[in-house]
Amino acid sequence: MFEQFRGEWELFTNPAAKNITGQKFWRKTVSRYTQGKYTERTGDTFDGNKLAFRFNNQNSTPL
Repeated sequence: MFEQFRGEWELFTNPAAKNITGQKFWRKTVSRYTQGKYTERTGDTFDGNKLAFRFNNQNSTPL
């Protein structure tokens, strides 16, 4: 899906301890896709407190 939509990405997930599995999944997926070139932060969003992963794939070479 990332390859179909080039540009700035921001993925959100629940930062709570009960969502460790989801956090690990997105951290691993985004890290592999971006080769570690992403940022991660926790904070308020339009949908409450979330863990956000941000990256840009505009100029990336397809995997």
